[in-house]
Amino acid sequence: MSTAHYDLAARLRAASTARPVPRAAASSITQLRAPVAITLQALSGGGFALSATTPTPEAAPQSSASAGTGACGPGFRTERAHGADALRALAAVGVGVEHALPKSRVRLTGAGGAPAQQAPEHAGADGEDGDDELVPSWRTLVVAGHATLAMLGHLVADVAPGGPWEAQAAIVDWWLARADHPGSPSVLVVPSACAQRWILGEAPEAERTWQTWERWLGTDCVGPASGALGPGSGASPAARPAGIDGTGESLLRLAAKLDTGSPLPGAHAVVGREDRSWTYLLDRIAAGVNFRKGDNLVEASMGLTTRCQAAELWESMRLHDPLVADRARFDGTVLTGQVCWVAAREPEFEVLADRLVSRFRAGQVVTGTYGASGSCAGGQFTATVVAARIGQDGRLVVTLGQVVQHKLKTRALVVRPGVRVQVRPEPVGAQQQEHGKRNLSTRYRDRGNWMVRATPPPRARRDVPWDVLMAAAEDD
Repeated sequence: MSTAHYDLAARLRAASTARPVPRAAASSITQLRAPVAITLQALSGGGFALSATTPTPEAAPQSSASAGTGACGPGFRTERAHGADALRALAAVGVGVEHALPKSRVRLTGAGGAPAQQAPEHAGADGEDGDDELVPSWRTLVVAGHATLAMLGHLVADVAPGGPWEAQAAIVDWWLARADHPGSPSVLVVPSACAQRWILGEAPEAERTWQTWERWLGTDCVGPASGALGPGSGASPAARPAGIDGTGESLLRLAAKLDTGSPLPGAHAVVGREDRSWTYLLDRIAAGVNFRKGDNLVEASMGLTTRCQAAELWESMRLHDPLVADRARFDGTVLTGQVCWVAAREPEFEVLADRLVSRFRAGQVVTGTYGASGSCAGGQFTATVVAARIGQDGRLVVTLGQVVQHKLKTRALVVRPGVRVQVRPEPVGAQQQEHGKRNLSTRYRDRGNWMVRATPPPRARRDVPWDVLMAAAEDD
């Protein structure tokens, strides 16, 4: 059985029961913070029309008295703008301006120390003056797909430097950068996040649209204005009343659905990285750094490092989810089996694997759990893969050595033949990643590192033995 068969079985079950089948038990969102849903539409004459939707208190529906403001029904507020002022819709919903998060407000100024945008009339009451903006903590961007992110990139590129929406453009650019970091809570692509959480009884291509998830998860309602439409009604988005664009509302409802359940272990480390990245953004903007300027060698290298680290950490965190780990048994990422031999003197034992497929290699550090027959809910251990072979009966046998049993005072192995074990790669340590990143940054910024200097290193000549030259020469 492969992961393709595993997914097919889950898909057939979802089709027979007409209900989504969980692909993961934990929430795929580490933290949903003041979400704002953005939808974009390309205009025939060039440019984009942008709609920004945010949740509001149920008792305070928004009016449409001002230009560009629409009523979305109680609970949601949508602002719309287009053309050169498309980012005005983001400013109207509080992105880049002060809103109700007073504990984490930071001053945000544009290039050259000038205000990035004209502050609201009440800004002078909380700040030292009314020129600088007070920007709160980062917010979660909610979009309908990666195509929206690509359109946002084009939109930011068209924003004139030093204009009134410079702060919003810088924040959107930061969102686009964080979207390259798997597991980032600052950007939520709804169809991808839903596909990580559930599997549907339709073709995999159907899961790439938010309308499919809206129908299956029963979030396809647009409030009192929709009349008979309600949660679980199964009505298509096309049935919405004329003049009501419920895309942003639907995305926020799906985001709230995704935010249910306990988060993955280690989620605080991911949120901490977002906080540090946001602080770094504000410091750069306050210093007058133009975010449109391309990265230098150090920034590009560190950016690649953070993206790789985010991918490694996220994949490692997901293996803590029991449903994700169960599926990983069929692609060899997780190994389950039964102890068939235990060394008498050395902390070493062999595991008779349930399946032939395995991604473990000799010398790899792994962690595992052991328990009674048929269960792996007992103790924990760390070990190193010594070897892997195919036994006479055609089954995979993996030898684990240098076994260290957690929370036990004895070095004698408590596992015995017949005990069930589950083995997975060693979890990625967020603190170790941060330590390595700091060391790498220090080496990159060392004045003696000629790779990051503007001038090439001086040539150094010395005598080379003749036999070395002959060994390096190419054959004619």
